Amino acid sequence: AGAWWPLHCATAAAIAVGLAAAVVRTVGPHDDEPRAMALMLALVVAAPALSGWLLVRFRNATRLGWLVLATAYASGAWAFHGIDVGWLDLVGHLAHGPLIVLTAACVLAHPTGRLRSRWERSLIVVVGGGVLALELAAALLRPAGDVPDLVAGCSGDCPTRGSLLALADGPGPLLGRIAAVVGLAFTALACATLLVRLRDGSPLQRRTQAATAVVATAAALAAVVLAVLLARDAARALVDAARMTSDVLLIVLWATLPTGILLRRLQAASGLERLLAALQTARREEIDG
Repeated sequence: AGAWWPLHCATAAAIAVGLAAAVVRTVGPHDDEPRAMALMLALVVAAPALSGWLLVRFRNATRLGWLVLATAYASGAWAFHGIDVGWLDLVGHLAHGPLIVLTAACVLAHPTGRLRSRWERSLIVVVGGGVLALELAAALLRPAGDVPDLVAGCSGDCPTRGSLLALADGPGPLLGRIAAVVGLAFTALACATLLVRLRDGSPLQRRTQAATAVVATAAALAAVVLAVLLARDAARALVDAARMTSDVLLIVLWATLPTGILLRRLQAASGLERLLAALQTARREEIDG
């Protein structure tokens, strides 16, 4: 049991970060944040932390588990976006790009923890690197004041925040919109890659990855809907409903990773049991004959 204490500490720390973000959003000057939304944000952080904890303990899934845990930390940092504390809000914005890329990498690396083809590696390194660069530039070059912010999930009711570079005006909003479009395109490519793999895979691969592929695609579509609503300055109720749907799908997505591996093991064990039964039957027939 002592050998697992670094894993337990890493998991608890990631969950604590998510809880801290939820508390900050619901006390003091941030008490206008709906309690349900803040709780959901904490669950969005806890889900990959617990999923990673399970995966690390699974045989042959350790690499994937640590990758999922790293994503939990990126999710925890992102949870501070939109807060009226300059450096916390900046941390949240800076974590958005890594969160997108790490999530895609986790989904594509499932269940082995490794990317399977040159295309997948190129997608993560090249396109994902572009997403990281755009998100970083958009976060650093945001102008001061009340500006629409897709990362913070606001359009016409954004809190007034300072700019890291003290810009009165700058390319930050434009870069933010470009980063959002490129990020959504990157996510769509990752989902399409997963669906093609599912179509061409063996029955065992389909059983392992079907739920992950379906939920990841649904989560990507929910992200598109949320981005469109924010861009059109839709009613707060619609935006909150879309955000809640997106968060629920993300939580379910992280649950599908260990579940898929468990289903894979159950099917493999069932196949082995049938093989042993067939061999025993053949052996008895040989003896009787």
